[in-house]
Amino acid sequence: MPQDRSDWCTQSALLNDTGNTEWSQLFANGPERIEVWRFFAQLVPPAPLTNAIAPPGLPFRTLQDWVDGMIDERHHESAIQLLDALQSPGFIPSDSTLSALFTTILNPEAGVVERMAALQCLDNVLAVHRRPAIFQHALRVLTGETSGYQLWPFIGRVLKGNVPKHTVNDPSMVLEPQIPQAVQVGLLRLLVTIYRWDMLLNKDSGLQTCQLLETFTSTLVGSAVTHLQPAVEALFDGFSREDLPGETNTVLHEFFHLLVVAAWIHRLGLEALVNETYRCLHRCPLPAQLRFVRSLISDNFAVLLLDTVIQNFCAAVEGFGPDDRSPQRRKTAATTKANGGPSKRSGGRLDLVYVFDHYVPAITAMVSRPVTRQHAVVPETLAHAVVMLVQLVEAYVRTRCVTFPDGRPPQLGLRPEEVPLLDNCNDRMRDLQAALGTDQELALFHVQSLHFCLERHYLSFYSPQKE
Repeated sequence: MPQDRSDWCTQSALLNDTGNTEWSQLFANGPERIEVWRFFAQLVPPAPLTNAIAPPGLPFRTLQDWVDGMIDERHHESAIQLLDALQSPGFIPSDSTLSALFTTILNPEAGVVERMAALQCLDNVLAVHRRPAIFQHALRVLTGETSGYQLWPFIGRVLKGNVPKHTVNDPSMVLEPQIPQAVQVGLLRLLVTIYRWDMLLNKDSGLQTCQLLETFTSTLVGSAVTHLQPAVEALFDGFSREDLPGETNTVLHEFFHLLVVAAWIHRLGLEALVNETYRCLHRCPLPAQLRFVRSLISDNFAVLLLDTVIQNFCAAVEGFGPDDRSPQRRKTAATTKANGGPSKRSGGRLDLVYVFDHYVPAITAMVSRPVTRQHAVVPETLAHAVVMLVQLVEAYVRTRCVTFPDGRPPQLGLRPEEVPLLDNCNDRMRDLQAALGTDQELALFHVQSLHFCLERHYLSFYSPQKE
């Protein structure tokens, strides 16, 4: 059973209270803890002041009946206008009203203006009440199940523009071929806000009671959820598109980051999330893969994922790839994997020494190897591996750099043996640069950018020691 990390959710105050010496231990043993602290340091914004009150002699219950009647008679625009006028802490729309608003958003017969008005109304309800739980019933109706398990397939259908008939009251309504971009982004942003605020409000329980966990099939009490395929595949219905709009990409990564945070505290299986993400990423076009990695909110998760990407790519260089099928090589590969790789890592974690001693030479060997029928690698794939290597190093350095809310100078928590690699990165990458052809401009550009990036960090944090 994984270590319980639920107390991480309530330790965000330590961002200010932790001394510089203690930060070194955090960097060495758990830089992801800082990431969790920062997430839970967010506060659900206070409810805005509102003057909306029920007219004299008309209790909110009567007004709610009016709203429901307008919705039943399909006067959605009038119902939305009345709801906007009633927004106040004393008026909570009924489950049926909230469900009807979601239905309007997904109704292809409604105009974009009406659909956006319904979306704005739901945004206002959340802004006024700051209680994500009031949406729980409506979300279950929306996804077509009494449980939350169907949220992720529903998100996948929204990304594809296909909304099932059960989300609207008219059974004769056909599937919608496409959801307008503004409606799609607005709906996804509302959903991610509901689940993020719910996580923040449930931090004292270590997320044990948050709605996000209810979107996965139940497991043994106290164990992490490991069946993450529906969630990751649904999000990759968007991530895999080369033409994915920037706004949609941003909100999908906000959704994905909720999974990462839950995995850091072992409510979701971290290894399962990394493996499932790698599986889906590997099937994406190369440009979509690079966009996904660059857009990740969590640098610590990016390191784990890119470590997996590079390990699998380097397997062929070491003679352990799928094109090396001899029994002896398969046996050697299994032994190497069991021992954590051809060279030992510091404390079982990836570090810069391992990257420059193992990954850089391996990829250099792959780029330098003559193309034969047995070892034929597309140049674009080689360039992509180099770019991913650069992304790995840059993400790793970012995980070791922290800024403090109280204005203290930032810290870069590298181990002593890692520091020289910042200064002589160019020397360590020289063979790789020489092996890259002039036609591989993208890879060369990223290698040069890495040198400038690491040099900048060296001058910022360690140049006084150099003197």
